[in-house]
Amino acid sequence: MLRKPSNRVVCRCVVVLAIALGLAGCGMPDNVVRYTDVNVVEWQEEAVVEYENEYDNKSDEARLCDMDMLFHVNRHFVADTFDVRITTITPDSLRYTERLYIPVKVEWSKATEYSADVLVPYRRNVTFDKQGVYVIGIEPVVAVSGVESVGINFQMK
Repeated sequence: MLRKPSNRVVCRCVVVLAIALGLAGCGMPDNVVRYTDVNVVEWQEEAVVEYENEYDNKSDEARLCDMDMLFHVNRHFVADTFDVRITTITPDSLRYTERLYIPVKVEWSKATEYSADVLVPYRRNVTFDKQGVYVIGIEPVVAVSGVESVGINFQMK
């Protein structure tokens, strides 16, 4: 007569299966978020995030990437726009700076909610040409209060 497996055995099998599936998906993650904390009272200095590209553009594994700006704000944030300067330094030391004027609308879902994430589209279909670390600096043109952290969401296609 066959016995029904115990809950403990079933649980172990589920854990082993989850680990195996996780390891099978190793390699370049599909979604990487890089962010850094800033002065919440008055953000006025450059916030720096780094992104490591494991593949060069000539590789078969080079992929397109969408980039979204990520701002974690609290209730003290009252601005309706971000005026930021973004500087990107490539692994071979090339530098590119651009100024963006980003309209922002924060929607508070609950009266008790203290902070929210603002995700703003930044770049689409980016290919990182060089293998190595890309350094991206995000700096407000005018000081902003109520911003807790700033970053970029890298979404591989």
